Amino acid sequence: MISDELPYLIGLDEKQEKYCLKNNSLVISKNGSPIKVAIASVEDGQHILVNGNLYVIELDETKANPYFVKAYLESEEGTIALSRITAE
Repeated sequence: MISDELPYLIGLDEKQEKYCLKNNSLVISKNGSPIKVAIASVEDGQHILVNGNLYVIELDETKANPYFVKAYLESEEGTIALSRITAE
């Protein structure tokens, strides 16, 4: 779950726009265990700037349903696959 109580930025440089979440992107924790997976729900006009502690995967929704990918990543097989690429 992504918190509704995120701190607000006063301004955002154009260079930082590419680091903002897009709607239905997968957000995966990089560090620690258990690995957490969420799907971003970003409203029009809303900007959520991502920090370096997260992986963000933008899916082509015509080819993959983000909720199915999330379910796989939270399964036993998916958890093993993610554990191979994350730091403890």
